[in-house]
Amino acid sequence: MESAENPCECRLAPSAAPPPAVAPWTRRHVRLLGLIVALPAAAVLVTAAAIHPDARGYDTHTQLGLPPCGLLQRTGMPCPTCGMTTAFAHMARGHILAALRAQACGTALFLLMLAAALAGTAQVIGGWNLLGRLRFRMWWLWALLAAATAGWAIKMGLGLYTGQLPVR
Repeated sequence: MESAENPCECRLAPSAAPPPAVAPWTRRHVRLLGLIVALPAAAVLVTAAAIHPDARGYDTHTQLGLPPCGLLQRTGMPCPTCGMTTAFAHMARGHILAALRAQACGTALFLLMLAAALAGTAQVIGGWNLLGRLRFRMWWLWALLAAATAGWAIKMGLGLYTGQLPVR
């Protein structure tokens, strides 16, 4: 017989009650999430197709009733988001190089928006939980910040190199 002091003896602590079961997502929830993602993404893409990219590579957003970039007006140098709307408008027309020149990060964001619209639509139609499998990770935010900074640096570098910056 094993004694109570035997280190090999295994004793299990009384287990707590199991956590409550989480109800699985129903197809209705999955389709609703798809709709919540697909509609705004599609609206952005349709808007990008409806406006015309400004040949200067910035200020396309003024067609939406928004004011011109204050930093660009004051300093002649673009802000980190200058050219995003122009890049979206170029991408909606398939002008990839022009979009990259306008704002490289905007080009990548357009592709992400297109992927979101397609995945959301597929989820609405098929009921597959494509978007529910995604989990927010902090590195996504850092990657977006790095991409925006890189896009801005590219825009600044090209503008200074070609003499288009500062804007006069």
